[in-house]
Amino acid sequence: CCKHHITESDYEGMTLKEFVNLQEISGFTYSDYLINILKRLKTDKFVDLKAKTEKDIENGLLTEEQTDKLRQILKDGFRKNKSIREIEVEIKDNLGLKDRIKEDGGIIPAETRPNMISRTETIRLANAGLLDTYKENNVKNVRWLAALSDRTCEICNSRNGEVLSLEESYGEIPAHVNCRCTFLSIVE
Repeated sequence: CCKHHITESDYEGMTLKEFVNLQEISGFTYSDYLINILKRLKTDKFVDLKAKTEKDIENGLLTEEQTDKLRQILKDGFRKNKSIREIEVEIKDNLGLKDRIKEDGGIIPAETRPNMISRTETIRLANAGLLDTYKENNVKNVRWLAALSDRTCEICNSRNGEVLSLEESYGEIPAHVNCRCTFLSIVE
């Protein structure tokens, strides 16, 4: 359905600048996009990660201090165009993550969390910044771009190529933890 796709081998180790291809619209620059990501990052609440209560902290959600460290790691990662893997190492070395006990009683082991957080949060913030950049450039519609591989989930596979208005696209990606999707602008 869609001529654009990212394979698993393309995705691994890809820097942010490589992941988001802004070439499709003249006048886009990575620095404009980076400014939009950093604006988002500055005010982001990390609602899916940040603890609200002591019980949340016991269950592995992030403290205020961990959230601030994560914000700094992501800021540094975006500014220096680090790969998701490099950001993962920073998270592992600096956040002191615990096992995450989910509401259903399931446990996400501490050792897998840096990867999940680096992938999910980088993609979430990168896409929000991308949509803000598209908005500034009067883009009206975007196309869902899934990272196609044997690991592509049914949700993302079924949405690959889907066209959304810019307004309805906010908050859609990531579709789930470890989502690897992005949006391409549709230029009339």
